[in-house]
Order: sequence, then C-alpha cells, then structure tokens
Amino acid sequence: MSTEVEAIINRLTLLKGDGELTENATAQTEALHLSKQLQFALQKPEDAALELSFWPSYAFCARLAIDLDLFKLISDGSGTVSSGQLASASGGEELLISKLVCAFGRITSLLTIRILSSNTQRTFCHWVCQRSRGKPVGGYSVNKGDGHSTCCRRTCALVRMSGYYSLQYRLTSCSSGTHSWDQGVGTMASMPQYFRINGYRCPTDPLDGSFQYAFQTKQEAFSYWHQFPSILGNFNTFMQGVRGSRPQWIEWFPVRERILAGFEERQDAVLLIDVAGGRGHDVEAFKHKFSEVKGKLILQDLPAVISDIKTLDEDIQRQEYDFFTPQTIQGARVYFFHFIFHDWSDEACLKILSNTVSAMKKGYSKILLNEFILPDRGCPLLPIGMDLNMMAMHAGQERTENQWRALLVKAGLEPTFWFSNGGAEGIIEAHLS
Repeated sequence: MSTEVEAIINRLTLLKGDGELTENATAQTEALHLSKQLQFALQKPEDAALELSFWPSYAFCARLAIDLDLFKLISDGSGTVSSGQLASASGGEELLISKLVCAFGRITSLLTIRILSSNTQRTFCHWVCQRSRGKPVGGYSVNKGDGHSTCCRRTCALVRMSGYYSLQYRLTSCSSGTHSWDQGVGTMASMPQYFRINGYRCPTDPLDGSFQYAFQTKQEAFSYWHQFPSILGNFNTFMQGVRGSRPQWIEWFPVRERILAGFEERQDAVLLIDVAGGRGHDVEAFKHKFSEVKGKLILQDLPAVISDIKTLDEDIQRQEYDFFTPQTIQGARVYFFHFIFHDWSDEACLKILSNTVSAMKKGYSKILLNEFILPDRGCPLLPIGMDLNMMAMHAGQERTENQWRALLVKAGLEPTFWFSNGGAEGIIEAHLS
C-alpha cells in the first residue's frame, strides 16, 4: 500500500471514529474529497482514461430517461416498479429501460436496484427500483427522514444537470478518447431525436440505426470508417488500448491445458487465427508468450486494416478476410475473436459463427471469444459504458452468460465460460456439439 493511500484511509478512519460524519458538514465535505482522492490514488491512469471516455454515455442515459419520464414514474410508483412496468408506462422497450436503469444504479445512488429475474434472451436483467417518498423537490420526491432522500437529491441533480450537460474537454492526445468522443458521443448526441422518431426501441439493424441517423449514412459503421484513414486509425488504436490495465487473456486462461495440449504439430498446422484482430496486438502477445510452440499463427482482417499495419512479428501471417464470408482456413486449432461479437446483433453473430463452424474440425477445433460476460448483478461500470456504445454505434450489445450460451448453442456449439479476476471480462471456449 502506498504512503498516499495509507494516509487517506487513516484520515477517513479518524473522521469516522470522531463521529463527525453524521452531523458535521465540513467533515462530510472532507470525507467526500478524500474518497475521490482515494479513487485517483488506486486507479491506474490507463483505466482512468478508458473510463473517462465513456462518461458522456451516462449523461445520455439521463437525457433519454427525461424523455421517457422514468424518474417521475419511479417516484410516483407504489412500493416497487419493475422494468416491465416502466416499459409499459413509458412506451419504451424493456431492454432499453433495463440498460438505462443499470447505468443509473452503477454510477450513483440514484436508485436502490436489485434483480428479480434474468430469464429472457432479450434482457440482461430485470430490475426493481425503490421509489423515494415525500414532498416534491425539483419535481421529484424527497423525504429528509427517509433512507432514500440522498438518492432522490442525486436524481434531481442529475436530471437538472443532464439538460445542460456539455463536456468541456477533448482527449486530443489519446486516439481512444478521440474515437469514443467523435463516433460514440457524436452518435449519442442525436439519439434522443432518433428515438423520438423511431420509437424507444434498441436499434437492431446495423445499416439503419442511430449511427446512420447521426452521420447521415446508409453504411454500417465499420464500412463508413474505412473511408476515412484517420477515423480507422483512431479505432485501431482504441482497440489496442481498450484493455486498460486488465491482464491479457493469455495471462490467466489455461492456454497450455486447453489449447496447446492436443495440438497436432504437423507441417503447416494452424495453431491460432486471430479473426478481425486489427493490428495484431493479441496474436503477437500470444506469439511472445508461447514462442517455443510450433504452429502457424495468422492475423485476419479487412484489406484496409491489414494494409494499415506498420509493425508485426514476421512469423505471424497476415491475411485479408471478411468474417461474413466462409472461413478459408480449415481445421485450425483455435479461431480467436476479441471484442467482435458485441458489435453485432444475434442475427449477424450467427452468420459469423456459421462461417466459422463450417471450417472447424469436430473434436479438435475451438472458438475462443474474448468478451465481456455481464454478471446478473453488480455489473462494473466499464461494460455498462461499452454496452451503451455498442447499441449506439453498431446496434450491438454486451451479453450475459445465458445470452451467450443461447447464441452459441443455436450455432451448434457447446460453450465453457472462463472468468478473469475482477471485472466482467472472460473467455468463452466453444467446440462443436
């Protein structure tokens, strides 16, 4: 533990021990400041930058909730109100309502949230929102004697703030921040109007969604970006940095037991194909970690991406490939996809899987998906922000374990789920049923 962290914790403990936090406003202000300092001291810079790039997404949630009158519906409800009830009362889709409530519950104490069930493929959670009771403040209820008064004050503050929200900075030196700002926030700025016109439903068509409305294009987002080298470059840099400080999958997944064991080291045998792997950061890390292993390593991506690669280990073969066409390499040991399927609807994912399954060797080949696997409760903030951005730009979504399982089984695959320590990132290992 660093000296700074220890000093902050000691001071917070002292404030608590003195009993000043209950009544003393000055002590409360100091404790709040110290708690923020503690977060800054503990959080790694790369994680802070990544988290910062998604914060405008949460302001969008508040703005959309105003249009749907969700805050009032929650406040006026009797006892508890489910996402289904909110959807019925507001006219919004339950999946969309769930996303908004999930974001609120994670970033603040706006709502007391717990899960009722998670039994439909179209919703990753079913929420219950405890209302605050009391007389109106700023149009919403507060009772100073009620345990939810702080929640409601924060709700009112966020509602007021969201109407005038403006981000006064831009991460000019960080391509990941630039991509998220220009493409993600650029889309979300138009989404309230998009939803008013098209109904409050999550977009599902990658050719006719909120991104197309914002940028006035009929192209899917990736095709659109490929027209502009600077945008494509920012995206590929974003994908290199999207892991933040989280360890690479090869650091915690049992590669030797699950991949290398049983690999047929015959001439020209393909060990791993990194499908749509961008500049090759994942397959290159694999090569350096297991440099003693024989077997071909191949990086596949669209021509514009492959031609943009400046440096890559010479032992890694580059190949132009579109995963919406049949996989050209038969019988590889591993077909690896990192943050690919969250970009696409279930229908599109099944097409990608079908093209891969047709190339797999039963009892030998595996598909590995490096994706977020959303927990049923207590979802970390980063996957929530990613989920909102996938919806906005690609008509895609992050998925729960049940949603992943249903998708893969439908494609003729049997999945096994592996989780890293902390967060919601994991590896989904799938073989032919």
